[in-house]
Amino acid sequence: MGLNNPTTATSCALRFVKRTCLPFCLLVLLFASPAYAQNDIEVQEIPPPLSPNSDVKEPDPVAPGVEKVLPYPETLFPNEPEPQKDTAAPDDLDITPHTQTAEPPMPQLPFGNHTKKVAVLQGLNKVNARVSQIKVMPELTTKFGNLEIRLLNCWKSTPDEKPEAAALLQVFENRPDADRHQIFLGWMFASTPGLSALEHPVYDLKVLDCVE
Repeated sequence: MGLNNPTTATSCALRFVKRTCLPFCLLVLLFASPAYAQNDIEVQEIPPPLSPNSDVKEPDPVAPGVEKVLPYPETLFPNEPEPQKDTAAPDDLDITPHTQTAEPPMPQLPFGNHTKKVAVLQGLNKVNARVSQIKVMPELTTKFGNLEIRLLNCWKSTPDEKPEAAALLQVFENRPDADRHQIFLGWMFASTPGLSALEHPVYDLKVLDCVE
């Protein structure tokens, strides 16, 4: 088969191209790949170390056994303003200022000619719902159940004043399993019995009047 045949000439040309050009192209691609890959890498230059003759002042050496005191944070940045806190409430949050309920004032007692000698009390037994009227006189001890009541003072308003009666009482309790002890000492008022009341699980006392 001669070279004058067109088919034979074409085949020979293709073989020559494969043998000569293909290895060269592979070498070009092999060396070009690192160059393209380096384009995606960011190179950051590191400054050279300071020379011994630089103007940077080194920290003073600390003597052995001496603790180094660090400065307070506010002295490092004295001019920086403090961040402001957002104290505004959300739109869906209703904040109402808390108003403290004032307790009823203690009635003033103008002692003198208004004092009386006998206090009339109402005693209640919470167990059997029995109500009793008790008269307590000064310097005497009146018993109500296992309670002992002493009258220290009794006061009543005049007819031209707002009606009020108050008794200064001292109450003790006698229990079989405990010694006699005081459970109340203070003023009880007829108009406001809940202002200063005896707290007891069985008995309740209330001032009704102060008489001669």
